[in-house]
Amino acid sequence: MYSKIKVAFDSQIFSAQTYGGVSRYYYELIGELNKKKSFSAILVAPFFINKYVKNIITEGFFFPSICQRLPLKFFGINRRYFINFERLIGIFLSYVYLSVSRPKIIHETYYLPFGIGFSSAIRVLTIYDMIHEIFPELFGDHDLTSSFKRIAVNRADHIICISKATKNDLMKFFGIPEEKISVVYLAPSTNSLRVFSNEVLRLGTRPYLLYVGSRRGYKNFINFLNGYIRSSFLKDNYGIICFGGGEFDFEERKILNQYGLLSDMDSKVKHISGDDLLLGSYYKNASVFVYPSRYEGFGLPPLEAMSHDCPVACSQASSIPEVVGNAASYFDPENVEEITSAIEKILIEPGFREELIKRGRQRLKHFSWEKCATETENVYANLLKD
Repeated sequence: MYSKIKVAFDSQIFSAQTYGGVSRYYYELIGELNKKKSFSAILVAPFFINKYVKNIITEGFFFPSICQRLPLKFFGINRRYFINFERLIGIFLSYVYLSVSRPKIIHETYYLPFGIGFSSAIRVLTIYDMIHEIFPELFGDHDLTSSFKRIAVNRADHIICISKATKNDLMKFFGIPEEKISVVYLAPSTNSLRVFSNEVLRLGTRPYLLYVGSRRGYKNFINFLNGYIRSSFLKDNYGIICFGGGEFDFEERKILNQYGLLSDMDSKVKHISGDDLLLGSYYKNASVFVYPSRYEGFGLPPLEAMSHDCPVACSQASSIPEVVGNAASYFDPENVEEITSAIEKILIEPGFREELIKRGRQRLKHFSWEKCATETENVYANLLKD
């Protein structure tokens, strides 16, 4: 009987992220790999907190966090300390399991300063971005992510980058030879997002611009907000929905209150939290999806918006044009006037919105999780030949 070659995915990201783009990437990749004939993806994630894991159909060694179910304060101690201790135990259990099961390939899901499992395994590492290297001022002096990343990169037999821009940044900052790197694109998770997309949202009568995810630092939300504020057309006719990313902070609330955009009765700018199903509905019903980021390793949200026929206005920076192609209204993320103009063009110029939706449908054909898995499988196969 033909036996598939085992590829093990470690616990790092699944014990750190409840939701998120990186864990979703592995959720989709593992599912697609297990549909193929050559490789069997196994998950090694003791004490996971991730919500995607319950839907992963695979063999391996994984069970949910015990400490995650504790009260926020337990014995007068913050729960996160128990979870961090649990993660250390999980790393040890993963090491034991991988040393015994001896998969041919270990695909590390984040950046540890040491390899989990037996040393003769082929190691693959995915690099998602170089944010810590490009924007070091956003991270404290005690943040060791970049140092650990460099160690993990040097340990890996091969590296997957999720865009050409990320590959170029990796070569620039870490001096990695080009032949050690492959570029494999991600894809929008349209199946999970479409389930709820035809629901009618009770948002009142005001159309809205949609912003998704973190708003901090290089994500450049304040410039988008200033671009909205300076336009009487946008303020009079459209609100802003910020999905995810946490509640508005002090600086954001100060600006919103200054311009009367927050109120007890009817705020023009609102924060919403929810899962992927709810997010799908907000994409579907948005007038424009706005993506003002100064830097992205790939940038899934514009593709997710396109999958719901939502036109995109986004910054012309880093990997974003590489991914989005001609299916967006672009702006310089540092130019507030350009942000305003790019959004208004979609809403005002006859036929432009429909043209972007049409281009978006075409652009989506370049990306799929099946294609991502096939190209990742090719990386594994080539390593086994060496």
